[in-house]
Amino acid sequence: LLAARADDEAGEHPLAVLDDDRADAYALPGRPGRIVVTAGMLRALPAPERAAL
Repeated sequence: LLAARADDEAGEHPLAVLDDDRADAYALPGRPGRIVVTAGMLRALPAPERAAL
């Protein structure tokens, strides 16, 4: 969460990827909003679902 917040403050892309083996994803409120996803989630998703994310 802190990594996603730091990236947001730096004006990075609205998708933050955390280096974590657990499959997890969530959205953070605010303007602009932020989508946080773990590397484990990206590995678990099929290609079409990764593209949608």
